[in-house]
Amino acid sequence: MRMDKVTYRSGGLAIPAFVFRPLGHAGPRSRPVMVWVHENIRGHFYPHYIPFVRDAVARGYVVI
Repeated sequence: MRMDKVTYRSGGLAIPAFVFRPLGHAGPRSRPVMVWVHENIRGHFYPHYIPFVRDAVARGYVVI
């Protein structure tokens, strides 16, 4: 999978997020997306999240 760390603006705040995509995902191809709200508010990604994200991406989802 491919991982990118992005930041988007919301109400004047800069919100960090990770975007996980299947390898080879390019261009505007349509894929289902899962927005995963987790307990961490500091923009960190911890190892115990990996199995969940890996499984979702293996099934074709983009996980934000």
